[in-house]
Amino acid sequence: MLEQTSKFAQAFRVARNPRLLGASAVIGVLVALVVAALEYITVLVLFERLITENMLVLALAPAVGIIGARALLLLGGRDTNVSTSDEYFRVFHERQPRIKFREMPAKLMAGIATVGGGGALGLEGLSIYAGSSISLFFHRQCGRFFRRDEARILLTAGAAAGVSAIFKTPATGVIFAIEGPYQDDVTPQALVPSLIASAVSYTIYVSLVGSEPVVPILGEEGLGFGTLNASAILGALVLGLVAGLAGRGFAWVTRRAKDLTGEVSWTKRVITASLVLAALVMISDRLLGEALSLGPGTRAMEWVIHQDSLRLIVLLFGIRVCATLATLYGGGVGGLFIPLSTLGVIVGQFVGVGIDAEHLALYPVLGLAAFLGAGYRTPIAAVMFVAESTQGGGAFVVPALVAAAVSQVVSGPSSVAGFQRGRRLGHVE
Repeated sequence: MLEQTSKFAQAFRVARNPRLLGASAVIGVLVALVVAALEYITVLVLFERLITENMLVLALAPAVGIIGARALLLLGGRDTNVSTSDEYFRVFHERQPRIKFREMPAKLMAGIATVGGGGALGLEGLSIYAGSSISLFFHRQCGRFFRRDEARILLTAGAAAGVSAIFKTPATGVIFAIEGPYQDDVTPQALVPSLIASAVSYTIYVSLVGSEPVVPILGEEGLGFGTLNASAILGALVLGLVAGLAGRGFAWVTRRAKDLTGEVSWTKRVITASLVLAALVMISDRLLGEALSLGPGTRAMEWVIHQDSLRLIVLLFGIRVCATLATLYGGGVGGLFIPLSTLGVIVGQFVGVGIDAEHLALYPVLGLAAFLGAGYRTPIAAVMFVAESTQGGGAFVVPALVAAAVSQVVSGPSSVAGFQRGRRLGHVE
C-alpha cells in the first residue's frame, strides 16, 4: 500500500512539472485554433449550405465527399489511413507514441470533405486526432525540455483539448482523454496537464465560436425533467438495458465495417456506400420529411424528440445506423461520438414513448448517456457530457448514472473503438 502511494505521489509531482503545464497551455491554444477552423469550414461553409440544395445534390453529395476524402488522403502519403480517434488509442499504448505530423493536413481535409459532404460521422474524431498530432509534434520539436515518457502525458492533454473544444465541455474532454484508452480503467498521470490544456482550449474556442451546446436539444431551457422519483429510476433501468443491447450490436457491426475496409477493394466499397447513402437520403426525405441520414445527426436529434410514433422512431434509428456504417465502409473520415449520441437520443425517445413516461424529455438525455457510454466504454465521460451541456437542471444526473451503469454491464467488452485495452499493466506500463 505504501509503495503504491509513493508511486502515485511521484506521478503527481511529474504531472505538476511547470514545463508540462506550460506546454499543455500552448497545446490548448493551438488545438482550439485548429478545431475552430475545422468546424467553420465543415459546418458553416459546406454542410449548412449543402442541406439547402435539391434532392439530387443531397443524394450525390456523400459519394462526392467520400471520393474527395480518398483523393485527399493520398496527399498525405500512401500509408495515410482513415483512423482519427483510433490513432489516439493506438499510440497511447506504444512505448514511444508517434503520429506522422505530415499526414495531419491531408487527414483533416479528408474529414472536412466527408462530413461537409453529408457523411454520417462527426468532427470529434478529427479534433482528437489533431490534438494528438499537435501534442506529439510539440514534444518532438522541444525534445530537449522533456523526457521520453512525458510524450504520453502531452498526448493525453492534446486529446483532452480536442474534445473540450469541439464539444465546448472542458471536464468531458479531460475525462474522455484519461478514460478512453481503457475499457475498465483510467490513467491519472496526465490529469493536471489535461486540465490545463482542456481549460485553455475551451476558453479560446468559445471566445471564437460561442458557447452554444453542440447537441441543440441539451441547450434548451426548462426541459421538464421533473423531480427524482422511483419511476425515473425504473425507466433508467429499462433504458440502460435497451441501450446496452443496442450499443453492443452497433459496436459489433461497426468493428465489422472497419474490418471489411481491409478486405474489400476501395472501388467496390465506394460504389456500394454511394448507392446506400443516396438511397437513404431519398427514403428519409420520402418517409420522414427530411434528409435526416446526412451529417453527424444533430438535425435527427431535433426531429426525433418531437415524435411519438414508434414506427418512425425505429425507422430513423435504422436509417442512421445504415448511414454511419456506409460512410465508414466507403472510407469516410470522421468520429463516432456524435453519431453514437444521436442513436442514444433516438433509443431514449423510443423507450420514453414506449413506456408512456411522465417526463418524456428526460429519456433522450438518458439514452444519449447510456448509448454513448456503452459504445465507447466511457460511462463517466458520457454522463459528464450531458451534465455540462444541459441547461435544464440536474434532475437527470442520478438516472443517467443508473442508465449508464446498466448499459455498461449489458454491453460487455464491446466497443466501437479500436486499440482500447482492458486495464493498465501496472508497473510494467
